[in-house]
Order: sequence, then structure tokens, then C-alpha cells
Amino acid sequence: MTFRDCSSHDGGSPYERLVSKLSPQSHAKSFTVNRVKSRDFARDRFVAMLRTAFPADNEIGIDLALAGKTLSTDPRTVRMWANQENTPSFDHVVAVGAIIGIWKTMKIMSLDQTKETVQGWIGRS
Repeated sequence: MTFRDCSSHDGGSPYERLVSKLSPQSHAKSFTVNRVKSRDFARDRFVAMLRTAFPADNEIGIDLALAGKTLSTDPRTVRMWANQENTPSFDHVVAVGAIIGIWKTMKIMSLDQTKETVQGWIGRS
């Protein structure tokens, strides 16, 4: 199969023009994150994920010992995540997401809201 070079036209090849239109970077200009709101939202959603993955009948609703053992971390760290005092690493977010499944994770993360609604919550005003 032979491909012809179309990059001499304005905007590069048809593929490059299509990718630039569809890429997330083309939409990134219209949205700026408020780091504090984003952090607080992420921490809150992670706590909901922990409660789903490691339910318990205690004041925080999380089996700290089981979560700590499963995630190879100290139960005190899990408690700090539950109290939203620390932000978990992405590794831990992925691990908990893998435990509860992608669909449940996305439902918890998005609160069944549209992208625009979530961006409104964590964006700069």
C-alpha cells in the first residue's frame, strides 16, 4: 500500500487535521482546572470508591485493615484517605478501580453527570 504525502497543504495531512479536531487538546483550551476544587473532588470520589470496595459497619464505612492489606499500605494511610487528609497515588486509584470494576468506578467518579457538569465543579470560575 502506498500513501501519498498530503502535508504540503494547509494544516498538514487529512489524518493530522482530523486528529487535531478530535484530540482532547483541542478542547483543553476552554477548560482550566481549579487545583483545590479538583483535589477535593478527587479525594471525595476516592473515598466513595473505597467504601464500595471495602465496606464496613464503622464510622467511616471502610474496612481499614482489609483495604490496607489489599493495597499494600498501612491502615492509617487508608484512614487519612478516608478523612481526605492525603491524596492517594494513581496506582491506588487504579487498584481500587480494578477491584470494583470500570463501570462502577466511572459511575462513582462522574456521579452520573455530564462532562460539562463535572468540569463546572472542578473548573476555575
